Amino acid sequence: MKIAVVGATGRTGRQVAEQALARGDDVIALARHPEALPRRGPGMVSAAADVLDRAVLAEALAGADAVVSALGIGASRQPTVVYSEGTANVLRAMDAHGIRKLAVISAVPAGPRAEQPFLQRRMIIPILERVFGASYDDMRRMEALLRGSDLDWVCLRPPRLVSKKPAGRYRLDASRPLPRSAQHHLRRPGHRPAGLPRPPRPLPPGRIRRQLTPAAPVPATTGGTHA
Repeated sequence: MKIAVVGATGRTGRQVAEQALARGDDVIALARHPEALPRRGPGMVSAAADVLDRAVLAEALAGADAVVSALGIGASRQPTVVYSEGTANVLRAMDAHGIRKLAVISAVPAGPRAEQPFLQRRMIIPILERVFGASYDDMRRMEALLRGSDLDWVCLRPPRLVSKKPAGRYRLDASRPLPRSAQHHLRRPGHRPAGLPRPPRPLPPGRIRRQLTPAAPVPATTGGTHA
């Protein structure tokens, strides 16, 4: 499989590219400054592409079988359209090339607050909204675009990403929250999970990658939001 990684120079994007190559996939690494990427051998090609440039992005995605978007704007508090307009351009490019599978990253606060445990709902998320509310608003616009798409998509809402090695075993359930899990799952048909039983734990980018990349080729895990 050839996987296009959008935002390949970021922490998560690099993990996606590295581990996809390690399992034998080919990678198209897309970034505004692909020269920052280390050379990874013949299985990876890089391309300069800004997700807000529709024409360049469409050209860069040619030949991909699936797309993983690791877009992010870091800790910026400024209003943004990178998530929504960037994803809209990705969806258009995928449609033009007949690419069906897409995985993206959102964030727990972008999801319905009622689904969160009491502590997150009443204290943590309101504080985060005051600081990063502009980013979460654009993530919500991105998720709305995905729900209106007929592609096979999956959207992860991690609570927080940290620079640590991945630990534990990967688990996925699209029908219900997992006990003591950092994530719950909302599939495209409209499944709305209940709140998590415990506060979510921060996830290392390597573990996020293990959820993003398998979602591309496995139909059973596509078509919904995983938070």
